[in-house]
Amino acid sequence: MNERRTRIKICGLCRDVDARQAIDAGADYLGFVFAASPRQVQVSELQSWLPSVRRASRSVGLVAVFARTTRVDVESVLDALPFDLVQVHDDGVSTDALVAALRERGVRAVVATTAAAIGSSRLAPYAWLADTPTRPGGTEVAGGTGVVFDWSALPPPPRAYHLFLAGGLAADNVGRAIASVHPYAVDASSRLEAAPREKSREKMEAFVAAVRAADSNAIGQFGA
Repeated sequence: MNERRTRIKICGLCRDVDARQAIDAGADYLGFVFAASPRQVQVSELQSWLPSVRRASRSVGLVAVFARTTRVDVESVLDALPFDLVQVHDDGVSTDALVAALRERGVRAVVATTAAAIGSSRLAPYAWLADTPTRPGGTEVAGGTGVVFDWSALPPPPRAYHLFLAGGLAADNVGRAIASVHPYAVDASSRLEAAPREKSREKMEAFVAAVRAADSNAIGQFGA
């Protein structure tokens, strides 16, 4: 597989039709939020259609997204639904322990202001995800703002781990993000919506096309 190909994660999916359109558009990962969020989903609603999405595409990665959760809660979701990866937001020691227990299934989300410490961490999850911080209740946690952060805060490539880049990405800026950060994957959610909890097929397709154009430019510059 061409390692210059930037992987694409479309997150905050709430509907069967959106998940299938994301796959058709070319997404590599689909994200479903179990944390408190406008895009929060429940196990009961996903059980009616997510298994059929899994059967329709064995290659796409299904990602369950949590914040301030426990191992018991995560395992209950994994027992009920066919998720491949678990993305965990929070900066607590308990979250580190959970991600360590998940091993190759864990995606550790961090806020951009602490992303420089990724390389020195003893954790070895499947991937690290950097996002713009929010501060609910005065506590800084990763994700959910739809706002771009200063990409210079990230450790420069080459990196010995997969880096997912999130935070306000859409078709109009993902090319610059890829050229600047060279992430393993890009992650978009709120800016791909047509309405609350509803993705826009056109915006998803435009996002994927912009990622592929950025990859083609990189290959053109540096060779295949």
